[in-house]
Amino acid sequence: MLLVTFLGSSISLSARNPETSDEGRSDQRRTTVNLREDCAQATGQIDQQINNIRARLLNGGDVWWDLNGNGRYIVPKVEPGSGEEEVSSIFAGSVWLGGFDDQGNLRMAANTYRSATSNDFYPGPLTPEGTTTPQVCENWDQFFKVTGEEIQQHLRNVAELGDAYSEADIPDGIKYWPAKGNPYFIDRYGFELPNLPQGLGSYKDFGPGFDEFNPDGTYNP
Repeated sequence: MLLVTFLGSSISLSARNPETSDEGRSDQRRTTVNLREDCAQATGQIDQQINNIRARLLNGGDVWWDLNGNGRYIVPKVEPGSGEEEVSSIFAGSVWLGGFDDQGNLRMAANTYRSATSNDFYPGPLTPEGTTTPQVCENWDQFFKVTGEEIQQHLRNVAELGDAYSEADIPDGIKYWPAKGNPYFIDRYGFELPNLPQGLGSYKDFGPGFDEFNPDGTYNP
Protein backbone atom coordinates (compact mmCIF):
# COMPACT_ATOMS: atom_id res chain seq x y z
CA MET A 1 0.00 0.00 0.00
CA LEU A 2 2.88 2.32 0.71
CA LEU A 3 4.66 2.49 -2.61
CA VAL A 4 7.00 5.30 -3.58
CA THR A 5 9.34 4.72 -6.50
CA PHE A 6 12.52 6.73 -6.79
CA LEU A 7 14.24 6.78 -10.17
CA GLY A 8 17.75 8.09 -10.69
CA SER A 9 21.38 7.23 -10.30
CA SER A 10 22.08 9.42 -7.29
CA ILE A 11 19.55 10.05 -4.53
CA SER A 12 20.21 11.22 -0.99
CA LEU A 13 17.66 10.17 1.64
CA SER A 14 17.50 11.44 5.21
CA ALA A 15 15.11 11.36 8.14
CA ARG A 16 14.23 14.38 10.25
CA ASN A 17 12.13 15.14 13.26
CA PRO A 18 8.69 16.68 12.78
CA GLU A 19 8.26 20.41 12.83
CA THR A 20 7.13 21.53 16.27
CA SER A 21 6.03 25.00 15.22
CA ASP A 22 4.36 26.62 12.25
CA GLU A 23 6.32 29.85 12.77
CA GLY A 24 8.03 31.06 9.63
CA ARG A 25 6.17 28.65 7.34
CA SER A 26 3.22 30.81 6.38
CA ASP A 27 4.41 31.02 2.79
CA GLN A 28 3.89 27.25 2.49
CA ARG A 29 0.34 27.22 3.80
CA ARG A 30 -2.61 26.70 1.55
CA THR A 31 -4.89 29.71 1.42
CA THR A 32 -7.95 27.87 0.07
CA VAL A 33 -9.06 24.28 0.48
CA ASN A 34 -12.53 24.00 -0.95
CA LEU A 35 -13.36 20.31 -0.70
CA ARG A 36 -12.75 19.57 2.98
CA GLU A 37 -11.60 22.79 4.65
CA ASP A 38 -13.86 22.39 7.69
CA CYS A 39 -12.80 18.82 8.55
CA ALA A 40 -10.90 18.42 11.78
CA GLN A 41 -7.67 16.48 11.62
CA ALA A 42 -7.93 12.74 12.19
CA THR A 43 -7.15 11.56 15.71
CA GLY A 44 -7.89 7.81 15.48
CA GLN A 45 -5.00 5.51 16.45
CA ILE A 46 -4.65 1.76 16.88
CA ASP A 47 -1.78 -0.67 17.41
CA GLN A 48 -1.37 -3.51 14.94
CA GLN A 49 0.32 -6.44 16.65
CA ILE A 50 1.70 -9.25 14.51
CA ASN A 51 4.44 -11.70 15.47
CA ASN A 52 7.01 -9.71 17.44
CA ILE A 53 6.05 -6.23 16.20
CA ARG A 54 3.65 -3.64 17.59
CA ALA A 55 3.07 -0.86 15.03
CA ARG A 56 0.93 2.25 15.47
CA LEU A 57 -1.56 3.04 12.70
CA LEU A 58 -3.18 6.46 12.40
CA ASN A 59 -6.20 7.67 10.48
CA GLY A 60 -4.62 10.59 8.64
CA GLY A 61 -2.41 8.91 6.05
CA ASP A 62 0.59 8.49 8.36
CA VAL A 63 1.81 5.54 10.41
CA TRP A 64 4.31 4.34 13.04
CA TRP A 65 4.33 7.37 15.35
CA ASP A 66 2.00 8.90 17.95
CA LEU A 67 1.75 12.52 16.66
CA ASN A 68 3.80 13.63 19.68
CA GLY A 69 7.28 13.00 18.33
CA ASN A 70 7.55 9.37 19.47
CA GLY A 71 8.19 6.47 17.11
CA ARG A 72 5.78 3.57 17.68
CA TYR A 73 7.15 0.74 15.50
CA ILE A 74 8.23 -1.39 18.43
CA VAL A 75 10.59 -4.32 17.76
CA PRO A 76 10.77 -6.57 19.72
CA LYS A 77 7.23 -6.24 21.02
CA VAL A 78 7.93 -5.96 24.73
CA GLU A 79 4.91 -6.07 26.99
CA PRO A 80 3.79 -2.71 28.42
CA GLY A 81 4.56 -2.50 32.12
CA SER A 82 7.22 -5.21 31.93
CA GLY A 83 10.02 -2.75 32.66
CA GLU A 84 11.80 -3.57 29.40
CA GLU A 85 12.72 -0.65 27.17
CA GLU A 86 10.61 -0.16 24.05
CA VAL A 87 12.69 0.45 20.92
CA SER A 88 11.14 1.86 17.75
CA SER A 89 13.11 0.82 14.67
CA ILE A 90 11.22 3.27 12.42
CA PHE A 91 10.17 6.79 13.33
CA ALA A 92 7.28 7.48 10.94
CA GLY A 93 5.91 6.88 7.47
CA SER A 94 3.16 8.12 5.20
CA VAL A 95 1.19 7.29 2.09
CA TRP A 96 2.45 9.32 -0.90
CA LEU A 97 0.21 9.54 -3.96
CA GLY A 98 0.50 11.63 -7.09
CA GLY A 99 -1.00 11.87 -10.55
CA PHE A 100 -2.16 14.16 -13.33
CA ASP A 101 -5.75 15.29 -13.78
CA ASP A 102 -7.59 15.64 -17.10
CA GLN A 103 -6.06 19.10 -17.61
CA GLY A 104 -2.51 17.90 -17.02
CA ASN A 105 -2.19 19.43 -13.56
CA LEU A 106 -0.15 17.47 -11.04
CA ARG A 107 -2.15 16.52 -7.95
CA MET A 108 -0.08 15.36 -5.01
CA ALA A 109 -0.73 14.16 -1.49
CA ALA A 110 2.49 13.53 0.42
CA ASN A 111 2.52 14.21 4.15
CA THR A 112 5.85 14.55 5.91
CA TYR A 113 4.74 15.25 9.48
CA ARG A 114 1.34 16.59 10.38
CA SER A 115 0.89 20.04 11.86
CA ALA A 116 -2.06 22.30 12.60
CA THR A 117 -1.90 23.69 9.07
CA SER A 118 -0.62 20.78 7.00
CA ASN A 119 -2.47 17.54 6.35
CA ASP A 120 -3.28 15.86 3.04
CA PHE A 121 -5.55 13.03 4.22
CA TYR A 122 -8.85 12.96 6.11
CA PRO A 123 -10.89 9.93 7.22
CA GLY A 124 -13.95 8.68 5.40
CA PRO A 125 -15.14 8.11 1.84
CA LEU A 126 -15.46 10.90 -0.71
CA THR A 127 -18.49 11.53 -2.86
CA PRO A 128 -18.15 10.83 -6.61
CA GLU A 129 -17.46 14.57 -6.96
CA GLY A 130 -14.48 14.30 -4.60
CA THR A 131 -16.02 16.15 -1.65
CA THR A 132 -16.67 15.40 2.00
CA THR A 133 -18.16 17.10 5.05
CA PRO A 134 -17.03 17.67 8.66
CA GLN A 135 -19.63 15.16 9.88
CA VAL A 136 -18.37 12.44 7.52
CA CYS A 137 -14.79 13.06 8.66
CA GLU A 138 -15.86 12.85 12.31
CA ASN A 139 -17.93 9.69 11.78
CA TRP A 140 -15.08 7.83 10.14
CA ASP A 141 -12.27 8.91 12.47
CA GLN A 142 -12.00 5.38 13.86
CA PHE A 143 -10.76 1.91 12.95
CA PHE A 144 -12.84 -1.10 11.94
CA LYS A 145 -11.26 -4.39 12.93
CA VAL A 146 -11.92 -7.99 11.98
CA THR A 147 -9.70 -10.91 12.95
CA GLY A 148 -8.90 -14.13 11.18
CA GLU A 149 -10.32 -15.99 14.17
CA GLU A 150 -13.69 -14.25 13.70
CA ILE A 151 -13.74 -15.14 10.01
CA GLN A 152 -13.00 -18.80 10.73
CA GLN A 153 -15.65 -18.88 13.45
CA HIS A 154 -18.18 -17.40 11.03
CA LEU A 155 -17.39 -20.07 8.45
CA ARG A 156 -17.74 -22.80 11.06
CA ASN A 157 -21.08 -21.39 12.22
CA VAL A 158 -22.43 -21.41 8.67
CA ALA A 159 -21.25 -24.98 8.07
CA GLU A 160 -22.33 -26.43 11.42
CA LEU A 161 -25.45 -24.45 12.35
CA GLY A 162 -27.02 -23.85 8.95
CA ASP A 163 -30.45 -22.21 9.30
CA ALA A 164 -30.05 -22.23 13.10
CA TYR A 165 -27.22 -19.69 12.82
CA SER A 166 -28.75 -16.62 14.49
CA GLU A 167 -27.86 -12.94 14.17
CA ALA A 168 -26.79 -12.88 17.81
CA ASP A 169 -24.08 -15.48 17.10
CA ILE A 170 -22.36 -13.54 14.30
CA PRO A 171 -18.90 -12.36 15.45
CA ASP A 172 -18.81 -8.57 15.84
CA GLY A 173 -16.00 -8.04 13.34
CA ILE A 174 -18.10 -9.78 10.68
CA LYS A 175 -21.46 -8.39 11.72
CA TYR A 176 -20.47 -4.73 11.76
CA TRP A 177 -17.91 -4.69 8.94
CA PRO A 178 -18.23 -1.39 6.98
CA ALA A 179 -18.95 -3.03 3.64
CA LYS A 180 -21.50 -1.69 1.18
CA GLY A 181 -25.09 -2.39 2.19
CA ASN A 182 -24.38 -3.99 5.59
CA PRO A 183 -27.77 -3.78 7.38
CA TYR A 184 -26.21 -4.13 10.86
CA PHE A 185 -23.62 -1.35 10.59
CA ILE A 186 -25.82 1.50 11.83
CA ASP A 187 -26.75 -0.44 14.97
CA ARG A 188 -23.15 -0.27 16.19
CA TYR A 189 -21.88 3.02 14.79
CA GLY A 190 -24.97 5.22 14.65
CA PHE A 191 -24.63 6.42 11.06
CA GLU A 192 -25.58 4.91 7.73
CA LEU A 193 -23.14 3.59 5.20
CA PRO A 194 -23.10 5.63 1.98
CA ASN A 195 -24.19 3.99 -1.24
CA LEU A 196 -21.13 4.78 -3.34
CA PRO A 197 -19.92 3.20 -6.58
CA GLN A 198 -16.40 2.64 -5.23
CA GLY A 199 -17.63 0.49 -2.37
CA LEU A 200 -16.22 0.45 1.16
CA GLY A 201 -14.76 -2.45 3.18
CA SER A 202 -13.77 -5.32 0.91
CA TYR A 203 -15.46 -8.72 0.97
CA LYS A 204 -16.22 -11.71 -1.26
CA ASP A 205 -19.89 -12.12 -2.05
CA PHE A 206 -21.10 -15.71 -1.71
CA GLY A 207 -24.61 -17.06 -1.56
CA PRO A 208 -26.10 -19.09 1.32
CA GLY A 209 -23.78 -21.81 2.58
CA PHE A 210 -20.75 -20.19 0.89
CA ASP A 211 -21.04 -22.78 -1.86
CA GLU A 212 -21.64 -20.39 -4.73
CA PHE A 213 -20.20 -17.04 -5.78
CA ASN A 214 -23.26 -14.81 -5.91
CA PRO A 215 -22.36 -11.12 -6.29
CA ASP A 216 -25.36 -8.86 -5.73
CA GLY A 217 -23.37 -5.74 -4.82
CA THR A 218 -24.23 -5.69 -1.12
CA TYR A 219 -22.76 -7.17 2.05
CA ASN A 220 -24.92 -9.22 4.36
CA PRO A 221 -23.29 -11.45 6.98
